[in-house]
Amino acid sequence: MAKLGILFFVAVVFVLGFSYREVVAHSGTATFYTAPYVPSACYGYEDNGVMIAAASDAIWDGGAVCGRRYKVKCKGATNDSPHPCRGKEYIVVKIVDYCPSGCQGTIDLSQEAFAAIADPDAGKIKIYFNQYVNLMINSINLINLIKSLIVLFSRMQGLKNWLLEYDISLVDMCYISSFIFKVNPSCVHHK
Repeated sequence: MAKLGILFFVAVVFVLGFSYREVVAHSGTATFYTAPYVPSACYGYEDNGVMIAAASDAIWDGGAVCGRRYKVKCKGATNDSPHPCRGKEYIVVKIVDYCPSGCQGTIDLSQEAFAAIADPDAGKIKIYFNQYVNLMINSINLINLIKSLIVLFSRMQGLKNWLLEYDISLVDMCYISSFIFKVNPSCVHHK
């Protein structure tokens, strides 16, 4: 039972660690640029759709930001535009390009991304932004990792005996993991 408690504790710490990271928001400004969106500094001629952005020197980090996703929320006007925020509460964009020195925003959104959260006539807005971590994908990957580790360690006599002693099967461990991370168990196939 102690080992199950340790597994639960590790899972809770994992979820809380990512949840904390999700609430940290930075303030900045956003502008927009228009198509064509290729070539880009990060991906050349690869098309990454329209929910994309270019990073200014403030977050560029020598290109390390390429591919990161950012959650962007309109905070208000930077000029006389009375109510620039509209549409979605927030958007998630992928950094695909570099906005060179002299860039007017912290993040230069595609025109489509900007229009999803603000009136393009505003031109520039105040924003909150933070790196976006998709917890569902990470939780599913963690469940798959736990399943793999259980299979690996179940070959070892100690864990196998422990599972048998407490009558815990791999299916039970799957259900426990899926309950902790609130995802559908992918390890149980329903007929």
